[in-house]
Amino acid sequence: MDLGNRQTVEQKLQFQAHLLDVVEQAVVAIDLEGNVLFWNRFAEQLYGWTKEEATGRRLRELITPQHAIQRADEVMRELHAGQSWAGMFNVHHKDGREFVCDVTNSPIADVDGKLIGVIGISRDASERVHNEERFRALFFLSAIGKAEIEYSTGRLVRVNAKLCEILGYDEQELIGLSLQDLIHPDDRLNARATSGAAQPGVQRELWAEYRIIRKDNMLRWVEARISLVRDANRTAYAIAAIQDITERKYVEREQQLLVALGPVLSHATNN
Repeated sequence: MDLGNRQTVEQKLQFQAHLLDVVEQAVVAIDLEGNVLFWNRFAEQLYGWTKEEATGRRLRELITPQHAIQRADEVMRELHAGQSWAGMFNVHHKDGREFVCDVTNSPIADVDGKLIGVIGISRDASERVHNEERFRALFFLSAIGKAEIEYSTGRLVRVNAKLCEILGYDEQELIGLSLQDLIHPDDRLNARATSGAAQPGVQRELWAEYRIIRKDNMLRWVEARISLVRDANRTAYAIAAIQDITERKYVEREQQLLVALGPVLSHATNN
């Protein structure tokens, strides 16, 4: 290689390294023994080790908690087999505190296709995990029936104990069912029109009242409030909050009956 071509290659490598260094995610490359070859600026911020401190050291010594070593070995076996891996992984900072990262690891091969190392991209997922744990607590422990619904199919993905109580089904019996299938046939058109009017990013919350058919074939009135959201991957789904309002409906019907009968009763009393 002549001097001009060598300078061009070096400039390209420096440019690529600069790109990886300005990415606002931790980018780490290791060889097949797990020794750090590349450690970008964001990795320094995320894990607390400088590039100089990290380069040449085994990655597991820097960021892997003792209890996660077995799982790390399982991940490495997949990568050595040429498979990529993505998921949540517990890591620790230089100062000893432990947190969760969202990690994507990919094997690196040379021009002949021979595996020579692994590159990983990671970001702090602590806030996301905290929000998910808080959501799960609010969802499953709620005194109101709750359901997560797949927007594209209308199928129930998650349900809480209160909704099972309202509908009379076990959790596993409800998962995969369509909420529409549980609604009284005479009310389905109205419920379908309401849900069909919802578009993620346009109308965030819908409200409707309709009758549902329990597993034991009893009819109950429910009030459903459905919120449309998108997750971190921009996938649309719905969260439904469902309350049994049967007793309220009975009271309303009795009040309406009394109002309707009022003139008749008044006339009868006067006579």
